[in-house]
Amino acid sequence: MTIPMLDITAHPRGPVTVLRVRGEIDLATSAHFGAALVAAVTAQAAVVVDMSEVVFLGSHGLRELEVARLSAHQADKRFVLAGLARPVSRVLALTGLTPYFTAYATVDDALAAVAPAA
Repeated sequence: MTIPMLDITAHPRGPVTVLRVRGEIDLATSAHFGAALVAAVTAQAAVVVDMSEVVFLGSHGLRELEVARLSAHQADKRFVLAGLARPVSRVLALTGLTPYFTAYATVDDALAAVAPAA
């Protein structure tokens, strides 16, 4: 689904969903972002959020990430980030939340870490 300034696409890969996020995550787009995160966490055993094309992450978007991370943890599911663009890594670092999120350099690295062994 696309709304102005934000595009999120879900790519199911077996028991894992990759959410590709592009654009700005702010007050205007955070509810859409949060709904996509909740849907993915609810539906799959693991979620990889590709943040490589995020150009802005505001406090509302950060809250949605944290809510999704906690929801996944409570449901014993994996929730990881991949390809952290500078605006994302900077916000996580400045808020002290970096240690609470598992992040990988690429989506492929994240998939290798969270996908169950065949």
